[in-house]
Amino acid sequence: MRQHGATRHVVALAALNLTLAGLTGGRDHVVATPLNNRDDPTFVDTVGWISSLIAVRTRWVVGEAADTGELLRVSQAANLAAIENAMPWGEIIKTVKPDNYLGNPRQPQVYFDFIGEDRREDSLRLRDIACTEVSVGEYGGYAAFNLVLTEDPQGWTIHVTASRGVFDENSANRLLHGYERSLEWIVERGDQPLAEAEADVALRLGDHLRSRS
Repeated sequence: MRQHGATRHVVALAALNLTLAGLTGGRDHVVATPLNNRDDPTFVDTVGWISSLIAVRTRWVVGEAADTGELLRVSQAANLAAIENAMPWGEIIKTVKPDNYLGNPRQPQVYFDFIGEDRREDSLRLRDIACTEVSVGEYGGYAAFNLVLTEDPQGWTIHVTASRGVFDENSANRLLHGYERSLEWIVERGDQPLAEAEADVALRLGDHLRSRS
């Protein structure tokens, strides 16, 4: 992980992209993630957390020589591009009606966030994983799949909030453990073939794919 200069946020995002590839068979995914707007001078007198969502679109091609580290590099480039091209929060307020925002049919279907110190280190420890199902319209239920990673001195905690309209309990938990396997590939097997990683994660998620077909 260190050889690619990736932060923990990017490592976690790359693992999510690998999970989505295993789930869908595709290699073009858009993930919503929050961007801190506290430095915006518009909010200098405002108290509280100021953030907006940006869309990170990651696309990749698997060639014979592609290794898992390639997905890490592509995810890092996609994340930087999304940040550089993000619309200022003030412009978002002008173009989106806040009263109708939660009911907007263009709400993101996949949400991702990393909460912790975004360091560049290859020492990671998974502390706990958990999944909560919610109905559409409940807090956290506007996206089909919410993935939040929190880091503390004891390690990473991965928590998924999944919409009952899309996932049942078994498939949601299988998806969560598929993400755990993806994280293992990204962190520990960066020099291994990416096609092999995709096939392995897809196998882990295979029961879910068959249940949705």
